[in-house]
Amino acid sequence: MRKKVDTKLFLTDSQYLDLLKKLRKDLDSIRKIEADDCDDTGNKYTVCNVGTCAGELSKSRSWYKDKHVTRETSLWPKEFDTIGKESERPQQYTRKYEQDHHHCPLEFKATNFTEQHSGCFYRCSIFKRKKKDWPTIEEIKKKYDQMINDMSKKLYE
Repeated sequence: MRKKVDTKLFLTDSQYLDLLKKLRKDLDSIRKIEADDCDDTGNKYTVCNVGTCAGELSKSRSWYKDKHVTRETSLWPKEFDTIGKESERPQQYTRKYEQDHHHCPLEFKATNFTEQHSGCFYRCSIFKRKKKDWPTIEEIKKKYDQMINDMSKKLYE
């Protein structure tokens, strides 16, 4: 049995399943894998258009927004209502954290989140491999389909 999770900070299993389904649907319109690993001091981010880190970079490239974040999945639900308004702030687009068992389809090695170098960047088949070794979009779709199937079984059986 899993430990109880703070749903103010972490996605529920059903929210994570919904996220996987939305990202899988996005894959149908993606023709090229794009990834950006910024290592600017004080501004570290890693974004890929085919993983759970998928997002849209701001014009200043200082933060990115998760297009699938909702009021229910935002870490900052009170600020969420200001999206698109003049007072727009980056934290509105910050999604709740994924639980230990919520793995990105791009991970090639599942690890315990308490391990050193536990960020998904360290287990990513995009960021830890040379471009020529990246999985194809079709292979990534299959991984999403498998994860969605597995998570659905866990939730609904």
